[in-house]
Order: sequence, then C-alpha cells, then structure tokens
Amino acid sequence: MKRMIQTKMLHRMLCTLLLLCAGVTAAMAGATASDYYFKVTATPSPTAGGKVYVGKESTNNPSYVNNGGTSTATGKDHNVNSGSLTFYFYAKANNNYIFDCWRKGSATGEVASRTSSFNETLTSTSESESSPETYKYYAIFKKQTGLIKVMSKDESKGSVQISKSDNVQDDVVTITAIPDASNGVAFLGWKKNNQGGDGVYYSTDNPLTLTADNNTKGTYYAYFSNAAQKVYIRLKNKKTQRFLSFYGTTKAEEHSRTFGEGSNQQTKQDGFIFNNSLKMISNTDAQGNPTTVFLRTGNPNGTGVTINADIQASNTQYTSLAGNNYKLTFEKKGKYYRVYTTFTFDDAGSTVKIPSYLCDIGSDFAVMKSEISDDGEADWEIYSLDENTTEGAFGANTKEKFTKDGMYYTTMYTDFPYKLLDGVNAYYLVYNEEFTEITDRVVFTQVKANNGVTIVPAYTAVILECQKVQNDINSTSTVTNRLLPLLPNAEGTGQIVNEGANFLKGYISVNGSTVANNKKRMYVLSANKEGVLGFHPYSKDNMTPNKAYLLAPEATDEQIAEYAKKVTFSFGEVEEEDEGTVTKIQMSEEVVNEADGDIYDLLGRKVENPGRGIYIKNNKKFVVK
Repeated sequence: MKRMIQTKMLHRMLCTLLLLCAGVTAAMAGATASDYYFKVTATPSPTAGGKVYVGKESTNNPSYVNNGGTSTATGKDHNVNSGSLTFYFYAKANNNYIFDCWRKGSATGEVASRTSSFNETLTSTSESESSPETYKYYAIFKKQTGLIKVMSKDESKGSVQISKSDNVQDDVVTITAIPDASNGVAFLGWKKNNQGGDGVYYSTDNPLTLTADNNTKGTYYAYFSNAAQKVYIRLKNKKTQRFLSFYGTTKAEEHSRTFGEGSNQQTKQDGFIFNNSLKMISNTDAQGNPTTVFLRTGNPNGTGVTINADIQASNTQYTSLAGNNYKLTFEKKGKYYRVYTTFTFDDAGSTVKIPSYLCDIGSDFAVMKSEISDDGEADWEIYSLDENTTEGAFGANTKEKFTKDGMYYTTMYTDFPYKLLDGVNAYYLVYNEEFTEITDRVVFTQVKANNGVTIVPAYTAVILECQKVQNDINSTSTVTNRLLPLLPNAEGTGQIVNEGANFLKGYISVNGSTVANNKKRMYVLSANKEGVLGFHPYSKDNMTPNKAYLLAPEATDEQIAEYAKKVTFSFGEVEEEDEGTVTKIQMSEEVVNEADGDIYDLLGRKVENPGRGIYIKNNKKFVVK
C-alpha cells in the first residue's frame, strides 16, 4: 500500500519543516554579513602509522599526504555573526599499523571519531585571512607486532580494532569491525590474508575471537558493504535522554522573515512553521513506539546518508521532513550528531548561510534553533537499526499484565514491514470454518516464516507473542523482542497477509473522531477485572497509535450491548494444526440458523448472497456449509 502526497502545498510544507526556529529571525534580522576564515589540519600520530587527508568536499578517493605529512584545508564563509563550514577527514593505516581514533587539539585530546572517515561542521569568528580560526586533528594509529593482525579493506567504509596488538602464541585475541553505520554501511565478513573470492569469507562473526598460533597466524581484512541510500534510524537527545518522534498532526502557517540591514534589507517568505509535530517521548514510551522510527535517505548513487540527507517519517502521511530545498547535514560530534539544515539568502551579491539545528530544550516538542547552547540540547545519539543493534533497538514493548502461560503479548500495526528477531512470533486472526463441531472459533494464525525468516508486511495488524518483557532501551547486554524495520522493497516484504481474512484492524494514527465513531464496536487486548487476558470492550476516548483491535459487526446500540455481554475473547489452548501452531479464541455464543434478517460477514459488511462461511444475522452467527 502506498501513500501519495496529494498537493503541491503539502510538498512545500514538508520541504520547509526544518525551518521552525524563531531564533533564525533573531540571528539574521538587523545584522551585517562578513567573511570568516578557517584553517584545519590533520596529522598522523605516530607519523609512520598512516596517511591522512582533510578537505571541504566528501570524496571516495582522498588525496592522502604520504610519509607522515600533515594535510591542510582552508576556507571562508560569508555569514552573519560567525562562519560555518563542514570539513571531511580521512585516515588510512600503513602496513603493520591499525587506525585507533581521531583526536582534537593534540594527540592526547578529546576523541572526535572512532571511524577513520568522518565529517565535522566547524565555526569561525575570525574575519582575518592571515589569522584564521584554526583547528587541529590527529589520526591515532597503533603498531601491530603480533601473530594476528587486522586491517580494514576500505577505511572510508569502516575501521577495525584488536584487543591485543602485540599478541603471542596462545593469546586469546578479539578482532572487531566497526562499519560506518551512520551511512548505512554493513559489515560483510573477514578474509584471512585477503584471500577468497567474492562473498567468500573466513568468518562473518563480529567480533571474532581467535587463539594465536600457527594456524590462525595472519592478517584479517574486514570487508564492508557500500554506503546505503536509505537506513532506518532512531534519535535520542543527549540533554534530556528522550527520543524524537513524529506524529504528523500539525497546523502549518506561512511565515516571512526580514534579513540584512539598510539597503540590503529584504523580506522573504521562507515557508511554514510546523507546531506540535516533532514530539519528545521518554525511554519507556519509546521502546515499542513506531513513531520513533525514521527512514533516513541520502544520495541516489548510494554514497551515504550523512550529507544532503532527508528524514522520512513513518506513522504519518507526511513522508518527508526536509524535502528537496533544505537538505540535512548530520555533523559528527564524538558519539553524537548535530542535525541541521542551512537557510541561504543573498547579501549584496554574497551568499549568507544560517544553520538551523534540531534541539530538545526540555519542552514537549523538538524545536529548530540557530543559536545553540553547549548543554547537549543539539546533540543526538543516532541508532542505525540493523540486526546488530542492541542499545536503542526497536521492539515489541510488552507489559507484565499481558501474560498468558509465561508468554507476553502485545499488538502492533505499522506502515513499514519488519522482521521478527529474538524469538518473537506474530499472529493475525481469521475465522476457521473447518471445525466439525457446531462451534465457531476465531483462530490465531501465525505469520509464516520463509527460510527461517519471518516478516510482517506493512499495514498488517498482528498480535506479537514474546518470551519475556523487553529490556530497558539503554541496555547493551541483553536484547529481547527486537523488530527490525525493513525497506519496502526488501526481500520477502512483498508477502501479503490476507486483509479480508484478518479480523484484526489498526490505525497508524487514531484521532478522537475515529474512536468516537467506532468505540462501541472496538475490542482491545487487555486484562479484565478478573485478570483474564483477551479482547475486551474499549472505553477510552483516544487510542494509542499503531495498536491493533478487533471490530465488532455493525448493529444498534442495544444489539452491541447484548453482543458485548455474550461474546468474550480469551486465549484458549495451543494445538497442532496442519498449518502450524495456532492459538484459539473461544466465542461463547452458539451458532444459530434463522431465516429472516439482513446478513453480514464477520467484517460487518452486508452480504446479499452468502457463500460458504460464517455470517451474522440478527446479531447471531450461523454457518453456510
């Protein structure tokens, strides 16, 4: 199922979502733009350890400085108050050395990055070309003298680590590959002494533990995939430790700003302000919340999703946050990123650029700011979601009260397909017509695995069965109940759960009117007063997005009230069927055949000529065989 952006106006609204901040106005109105100068150096340490390069452009073929030399990049930015430029750093280890990290200021300074290639946006307040704002970076390399050595096949895609670089006979050594996950790079495998054909690896374990001896002696090369064009991410703010989510319910307003001063002053309409959309939610609420899942898109040539990127929001009709005009930059700041878009305008023939940063200032919603503090409000930890993601993983958020026979249950409905990990099972509901006894039942039908992989298609309402409560989202040790979002065209995502046969329904985002119109017919997974887990009548005014529910057939208020009394849903015993393991829900009402009355199917649709199946007449069920 695909969603369409219906109007040019909506597209324009999406393209300028990230220009929310009133701070941009304060930074630009009544100010004069100037030229600000930069000088950035990159130096290997030790000088024999490797080669380095720094420049103002991203590249797949860095012009490394050989023989331990320092690489230098200069530049200027015409801007208001201060300049801002992004610089790109690359490092390549020499033979018998391994890249460790980039450090700022000195060879013992703050760690800037653990990956050999990264970018960082720097600022300058120097208006003197002869005395520019100066930044120094050092690529730290470690010498390898052991029997087991490790190398990255392509430092622009990922780096490697070794637990003991001077290992000797019988030492236990762990080697680790670190792909550039921020750009959607994946680890493929290790090749010993760089031997083996395409796709043939010594091991695909990461990390890989070896015992140093004559059999394992050698250099192990880490192979990585190309940078992705699209990757699913989640963002957690450093200051508040909350996750960014997008609900897509907002009011957009046209907005004009005044730039420059004197003869250069100009008023321009720069788009729209979006309010109350980018919501900040706590760790606990974020664990199983699909609104925290974003699809980050990059360049069509697959060179990454860090520069000129966009964020597509799940859970909403607004499929783009940045659009075509205002692309995003993800600026690496150690383990964190700053996410910003740049607004440009003309100042007496020169281009002025004002960055606007995504921030969490502690209120209910995220904002955009051009003037940011150093308390972490603009710093985001980005979790790229893959099978190796532990901390920050997306999963089934079970609750202890939703238990049955030691298992935990919850419901889910998303607009993206996802893969089940950690032993999670998914079920949808169908009416089974094959029982010989005169009793009708609703059957939990398990979503089938294909070659050991189970994928729940997009827009499929399911019940998720888990072995345990999901661990805290900050945990890096034990990971449970993970759900891996998949791209719509990923292998296996085309399988369809028959929508007409699925008695479960769901909404991506349920508003009050939707619930009000259907509340009397809604049954949700819950525990009743007696503690029985099942589907019980829904009584609240609003429903949490992405949850599944049962919808009773249409009837009068009196009939629905009687239906609610007679029909209860609860988990039955697990039995083995030809189609696999199913869990049965027993309905207490008996099958009754009556001659008069309108006939409805189990989805509440009126039927003129019923075929073989189970139907409802006068609020009672009957079977056509």
